[in-house]
Amino acid sequence: MAKTIKQSITHEMVLALLYRLRLADDLFCQVTDTVVSAVSIGDQSVKESAVTLLHDYSKALRVIHADFLLVMGSNRAEFPRDFEGWQWNEPDGESKVSFTLERLHAIAEGMQLKLEAKLLKEKLHS
Repeated sequence: MAKTIKQSITHEMVLALLYRLRLADDLFCQVTDTVVSAVSIGDQSVKESAVTLLHDYSKALRVIHADFLLVMGSNRAEFPRDFEGWQWNEPDGESKVSFTLERLHAIAEGMQLKLEAKLLKEKLHS
C-alpha cells in the first residue's frame, strides 16, 4: 500500500524528532557531568555553568516537545520549574537540581518511546 503524502511527512517528522532527541541527550550528558562537578567541587563558577546548561537542556526539550505535540497529539508533559542559581545555596539544593535533571530526562525518554512506537506501528502496517 502506497504511503500518502501526509504519512510520508509524518514519518519524516518523527525521524527528525528522534534525531533532535539524540542531540538533546548529548546535552543531557554535558549537564550531568557539570552538575556532578559542581556538587563535588562546590565552585560557584561551575555551579553557574551547570545552571546555564540545565536551562539550555530544558529549553531544547520544550522546543522539541512543542513539535512532538504537533506530530503525536499527545498530552502535554509537566516540565519542572527552571532551576535557578540561588537554589544551590538552599539545604536541599543538590536534590532539587537532581530532581529537575531527572524529570527533564524522563520527559525526553517518554517522547522517544512514543516516537519509536509510532515508527514500529507504521512498519507493521506497511
